[in-house]
Amino acid sequence: MTYCIPPEYEHVLSDSVARGGFASPDEALRHALELLAAEQGRPTPVGNHRPDAWAASFRRWAEGHPSGDHHVDADRQSIYDDRGV
Repeated sequence: MTYCIPPEYEHVLSDSVARGGFASPDEALRHALELLAAEQGRPTPVGNHRPDAWAASFRRWAEGHPSGDHHVDADRQSIYDDRGV
């Protein structure tokens, strides 16, 4: 199957690869199609990604969220302080 990608979108793929977001234009296009499938509520194939591609995708997702610049108390004892344990 062959698709013609309009020139105004070709640069989106090549720019994404040039910035290091994806290893290849095919990978960038696959990511875009997965987002489209998710928007339509369709399940995306699981387990067919290379580990480095999955890691890069996860990093992009994580970097798209604000960082937690607040203190998080990870001490288990603080959970039980009011229980007299």
